[in-house]
Amino acid sequence: MLISEIVALLTLIGFFLAVSASLANHPGNELEDAAQLPFLEEPDSFDA
Repeated sequence: MLISEIVALLTLIGFFLAVSASLANHPGNELEDAAQLPFLEEPDSFDA
């Protein structure tokens, strides 16, 4: 049990470090650009 808990904790720490390093290396607006991508084309109408 103890080994699996240590492995899970190290996995979470590694994931957090990877995400924080990725965000630190890319200070741009990638998240905002990605959020707007599906809405670049407006639909003609919403009529059913």
